[in-house]
Amino acid sequence: MNLINAQLNTNNSSFAYVAQSPWIFQDTFGNNILLNRSYDQQRYRN
Repeated sequence: MNLINAQLNTNNSSFAYVAQSPWIFQDTFGNNILLNRSYDQQRYRN
């Protein structure tokens, strides 16, 4: 995504920006969310 125009209004003058590149594992949607952790049914029930 290319930024064309932006405006930032803050109540203070302190902020940070960290650029990131999106990535996804070649795996299921669920495994990409869990990030190699085990599925806990109680946690994700609702």
